[in-house]
Amino acid sequence: MKAKDRSIRPTSLGKVVRDKIPDEIRREGRLPVSKEPIGNLKQFLLRRKAIEEIYELCHAQGLDDLKEEMADVLEVLHAIAEENKLDFQEIERVRVHKHDMRGGFDRAIFIEFTAPLESETQYGLFGPLDYMSIHRKHPRLREAVLKDEELLRLPLVPTFIGREFRVGRYAITYTETEILVRILPEKDERQYNLFPADWSCVPIPSSKPELENLLSHFEGFWKLYGMLLLRRFDFPTLDGLIISTIDSVSKARLNEFAEKCGSRLVLLRHDRAEERIDAPRGGFLVPIDNIEEVARPFLRDRRILILLEPANPYEDEYSCNAWLKKGDPEVILEIVGPGFDASDINRQDTTPHEILRFGLHSDATNEHLDLEVMRRVSDKEYRESVQRRLVKIGRRLAGYFDFGYRGKMQASDTRLSRKALRFLRQDKRELLLQNRYSYRPMDAGRLREMLALVRRLAGFVESGEVWCNSEVILSMSFVPKRGLVCWDLVWQERKYATWGSRRLPD
Repeated sequence: MKAKDRSIRPTSLGKVVRDKIPDEIRREGRLPVSKEPIGNLKQFLLRRKAIEEIYELCHAQGLDDLKEEMADVLEVLHAIAEENKLDFQEIERVRVHKHDMRGGFDRAIFIEFTAPLESETQYGLFGPLDYMSIHRKHPRLREAVLKDEELLRLPLVPTFIGREFRVGRYAITYTETEILVRILPEKDERQYNLFPADWSCVPIPSSKPELENLLSHFEGFWKLYGMLLLRRFDFPTLDGLIISTIDSVSKARLNEFAEKCGSRLVLLRHDRAEERIDAPRGGFLVPIDNIEEVARPFLRDRRILILLEPANPYEDEYSCNAWLKKGDPEVILEIVGPGFDASDINRQDTTPHEILRFGLHSDATNEHLDLEVMRRVSDKEYRESVQRRLVKIGRRLAGYFDFGYRGKMQASDTRLSRKALRFLRQDKRELLLQNRYSYRPMDAGRLREMLALVRRLAGFVESGEVWCNSEVILSMSFVPKRGLVCWDLVWQERKYATWGSRRLPD
């Protein structure tokens, strides 16, 4: 028998490809492991593909390369139009109409900023959804006497509109059209500093004023920003610490936090401004005694650590993504069963075991919930997803998801699955194994609890307290001893774009 060719390694793609690519891969003698998503997941993946193609267009070299990348962008746009039952000729008519009314981009006019015309004493720039920096040399702020090194960074928090708050020596008021800055007297006893002096380790607070302060500081770290915003609106979240440096202060506070939790383990998550698409995985338990070694590569990559109560991702009873679209009376729920976690659907490691449609205006107090089952896995599909989950756990245990992984010798899926089975049994985390043969739908009590949170979030979105241009995704799980816990609040615009200046209408 011939020795196995160890030069052949599985290649991870993790992206949408053209329809005939799997056939090309088979002709090359390789097996494509693929899936065909439906509904909101398909919409999400197609839009992410559009961002990928636009990125490649921006880096095109030469006219032939430019032409090919433009064709790829158009192909994805046609797919999105077809998925939404849109006539591309109608889209072209809209484009021509907007061109006639507002012009095109032929001149590539770049607006640096906008400023009010009526008065130089009102220091507003941009609008209530952005920030400005003030320094002595600013042409419209010459009355503000500041030291050269001082920087005033204004919060990006829509709930502040119409209400005065303090940032150090300044009183800030947002209006619908501008930001007003008033310099307070030097010895104003009522003032407080928005930003604490020590940011190496910050406990995640519970009070709304403190959370609003943190929101203003961590604008741009969208994973953390979403968690803080959920906590600001009293959604159930885990307690934790935000760490930017491992020093004596952060170690002392981490030990205090561990004593409070009664465990030497913490759940590690991380975030980075201007996040990369290939971000390293997070959401795993680490021992506090080993935190310095674990944290080093994350901090070197300009990330902040979010260390939370030790919720084990192998014990989540059910996890769900709720997709809300502004102005849409219906919500889509994508659910995975016991032993899976929210990252399995967030990262498309598995397709949802159940997809439900719920009307926000329906009566959830009735004994019978008004839910439409759009999809539910068969027993065979569920067992296959359990096997993929075991392989994923095996990869985690083997270090495949470690920061800076550079393609060590990869074990087969069978060996990884066995490694995961041994670990789960030895660690007595057998929830996945106890439910490995067939999917058991979520009970009505849990569904009602989840839908109550979704209704609340929909109210915040419609009122503008949670700003959303199109879609927002709420990620949550049922955690032992804690019940329902919210993990993330994701805006697609914020996840895949860098927000440095106010978006002007196209």
